[in-house]
Amino acid sequence: MSEPNPPASGRAPTLGVRVAAYAFAVFVLTTDQWSKQLAVDHLASPAHPMIVQADGTRSAVELLQERGLSAEQAERAVQSRLVWRLGAAGALNLDTPAREVAGQLFVVEGTGKPAPRRLRVDPEAPAETLGEAMGRQWRVDADTAARLAPKVLAAEGVWTDASGAVPAGTAVALLEREVVVVDGFMTLVYAENPGAAWSFLRDAPVGFRTTFFSVIALLASLAMIFAIWTGWMGSAAGTIALGGILGGALGNVIDRNRYTIVVDFVLNYVGDYRWPVWNIADAGITIGVAAIIVEALLGMRSRAPEEGSTSTAA
Repeated sequence: MSEPNPPASGRAPTLGVRVAAYAFAVFVLTTDQWSKQLAVDHLASPAHPMIVQADGTRSAVELLQERGLSAEQAERAVQSRLVWRLGAAGALNLDTPAREVAGQLFVVEGTGKPAPRRLRVDPEAPAETLGEAMGRQWRVDADTAARLAPKVLAAEGVWTDASGAVPAGTAVALLEREVVVVDGFMTLVYAENPGAAWSFLRDAPVGFRTTFFSVIALLASLAMIFAIWTGWMGSAAGTIALGGILGGALGNVIDRNRYTIVVDFVLNYVGDYRWPVWNIADAGITIGVAAIIVEALLGMRSRAPEEGSTSTAA
C-alpha cells in the first residue's frame, strides 16, 4: 500500500514567500492610496467638483490644464456649461432658511471628506436652515458647520469665456470629469461609498459606521498578518493571496478614517450593464479571495484520485 502525499497544509511556505506576501500587501496598499489620490485630484462629480484658484492672468482652460485636462477637454467643458465661477460667499447666517439660497453652489474644505465639496439646496427640500442643510449633506455637526461657514465659496454663475482671464480672488469649478480608458468597457469616474458591498450600513451614523468597519478590518488584518507569518495557508500561492487581501483591507480602512467614506473610481460596463464602481483595494481583496478558492478547488481535485487509489490498494 503506497502512502498518500502529505496535504498542502503540511508544506509551510518559506521565509522568502512570507516576506513576499507582506511586500505584496504593501504594494497593493501603496498603489491603492496613490490611485485614490489621483482620483480625488483629477476626477470630479457633482458632489466633488474640481476647484482651481484663479490669479487673474490665466483663462479657465489654462487653469484646468494644470489639473490634467487637455486644452480641447477644458474648452469643451467650458462650452458644455460644466465650469462655474466661484467667489467669496460673504457672511453666512446658518439660521437662514435653506430655500432662500436655492440655486447657489457652495464649495468648502474641511468637511472630513475629500475636498472640495458641493452643497446644493433643493427648493423642494424639507424646511431646514442653511446650517442644517450643511450638516445633512456634509454630515458634520453644528459647531463644525459654523467653523466652515467663513471658508464657503458661492457660485457666481456659469463661466462661458474659454479664453478670457478669470479674475483674481475667484475660482473655477469643474462639476464633472470622467476619463475613458477603454471605450465601451472602462471609464475612470469619481464615486464615494459610505457603506460596504451592496450598500451595507450605507445610511448608518458616520461614527458607528466608521468604527464598525475599522474594527472589523483591523481584526481581520491582524489575523492575516499572523496567518502569513505562520504559513497557515500551507502554500506559496495562498500566502501571497493573503497579502493581496491584507493590503486591500488596510487601503479601505485608511479611507474610512481619513474621509469617512471609501473612494472608488473604476467603472466597467458593457452596453447598458454597469458593474459597481471599484478601486485597487477591492481588486486586491477580490483577486486574493478568488485565488484562495481556486487553489482549494484544485487541491481537492488533485487529492481525489490519490484517495481513490489508496482505497483500492488497501
